Amino acid sequence: MRNLFQKAIIACLLIATSWPLTMQAKDETIYYDEDWNVVASQSDATYKRILKKKGKIYEFKDYYLTGELQGTGKIYEMNYESDSKTKFDGEVKGFYRSGKLSFEGKYDKGNIIGDYVGYYESGKLKSKMRFDNTGLQTGEQYEYYENGQIKSVVNYENGLANGEMLTYYEDGQLETKCRYVDDLKQGHFIAYYEDGKLQRTGRFYNDELDGKIIDYYPTGIIESIVPMDEGVITGERFIFYESGQIKERNTYKKDKANGRSILYYENGMINIIGNFVNDEMDGEVVFFDDNGKETDRVTYRNGEKVETPQRQTTRQNSSTTKPSNKINGLDLNKIFPPKRK
Repeated sequence: MRNLFQKAIIACLLIATSWPLTMQAKDETIYYDEDWNVVASQSDATYKRILKKKGKIYEFKDYYLTGELQGTGKIYEMNYESDSKTKFDGEVKGFYRSGKLSFEGKYDKGNIIGDYVGYYESGKLKSKMRFDNTGLQTGEQYEYYENGQIKSVVNYENGLANGEMLTYYEDGQLETKCRYVDDLKQGHFIAYYEDGKLQRTGRFYNDELDGKIIDYYPTGIIESIVPMDEGVITGERFIFYESGQIKERNTYKKDKANGRSILYYENGMINIIGNFVNDEMDGEVVFFDDNGKETDRVTYRNGEKVETPQRQTTRQNSSTTKPSNKINGLDLNKIFPPKRK
């Protein structure tokens, strides 16, 4: 009887000691694409995450699919669709395949707090920004070239960019200067070539180009004047040769060529006169040589060349069977007018 009782106690002890092991959560593997969206299989993945549950917190290690460690940290609340919605907690670090640190930051239940710092693989500082205790970005945000030179700087207040933003070339020369108001570019901006000469001037309104945008050749001569209305070309656009002589003159309405378009030779003589309706050549296009003598006329409707009866007869008598879009060596499909990039 005593032996039976001892066996029962031993059995209970074995069950009790094995209980935590049977209840311990297994590690979880999650796969992500290059944008850190969750994918179903490893074949579609760029990264994988190993999750380990520690009470209410997850500990994680991220890996490149080739096996190198990509990141470490803790998670307060996991999102199984996109990592952008995951709430991290505590210190989080990222790594290059070489094992060198790529970034580090600190979170408080999903809010990033304090300094968030990025590094080049060489170990040189790449970027630095600061967040307050509520997770809002504050103070100056810096980006750096690998040589240590500042690449850009802009100030943040309550999570929004406010104040002057400056960008620089790698040698320290000022590249651009503009101003932010509540995260939107507003007012005058200026851009420079790498040698410090003026490249572009204009203004923003609610983050959109607005008013006259003027580009300059490195010589200081105006290259183009483009009228913008809240981000779209509206009005008369001018393009100039580097000599200062006008090269093109086009009329736009809501980002589309509408109205008279004129191309000039560098000697000031008219090269081509045409008309546009909603970005399509429409009407008669007249060609001239550089002495001002008319050389040809072509009619277009809705962007398509139209053969008039008179021109059809002339072409038939000259054994021309197919009209060409090239006149005086110019391709009509390419020259009217260059699109805004």
